[in-house]
Amino acid sequence: MRTIKSWVRRGLALLGVEVRRIPRLDPDAVTPVRQSMHDALSHLARLGYAPSWVVDVGAAQGTPALDVFDRSRLLCIEPLREHEQALRERTGRRGGACVIAGAGRIAGTFPLYVDEDPGGSSFLAGEVQGEIRQVPVVRLDDVARELDIRGDVLLKINAQGAELDVLEGARELLASCEIVIIETSFFHFRPGFPDFHDVVTFMKARTYVVYDVVDGRNRPYDNALAHRYLVFAKEHGRFRSTSQWAR
Repeated sequence: MRTIKSWVRRGLALLGVEVRRIPRLDPDAVTPVRQSMHDALSHLARLGYAPSWVVDVGAAQGTPALDVFDRSRLLCIEPLREHEQALRERTGRRGGACVIAGAGRIAGTFPLYVDEDPGGSSFLAGEVQGEIRQVPVVRLDDVARELDIRGDVLLKINAQGAELDVLEGARELLASCEIVIIETSFFHFRPGFPDFHDVVTFMKARTYVVYDVVDGRNRPYDNALAHRYLVFAKEHGRFRSTSQWAR
């Protein structure tokens, strides 16, 4: 039996998968550190968080973890038209909307540098290995007014270096957000690419602080940490109403 387990572990290791035992804890005990966006959002849901709207910027084909709030209306914003059908089906089930455009501080038409790996496409110029497309860019505040988005909003952003531009175009919407999730980088992968410190400083100036750190990936170059999702909460909001260590 021990040999079989060893073979299984080795086989999974070749696939980059590690199996670890999670200790059984009683319901009142502190659970292990959350590793995924799904875990972080499930935690917030258990605390009673239930946003009226979920806004997914850089949605690709959709962010499955956001389905934790499947009763919330869903707005997906994505500049790659290849994802339009999947997103319209996804938002249609949620009474929401899909906008095939980028998001930024200024509305207009701008070049999108489409990478061979679509997930790496960016409005910031870099080593283009795909094509350059002219695509529309919208301001989140304009879209929110058009759709009459009200109530508490969960905002998630994955914009390949344009995260701060997205937020600059969402000043009014940000006032309605208790939680903001941003994919953050640890290197300036393109000129103008904000890193972890830039994003944290920007959000702190707008009264948001890091609440959780989840998901992520290393860069192939040297296996250094490249990306993590930061879950921001209002500094003086409901999820930071006390600094107590325990009840």
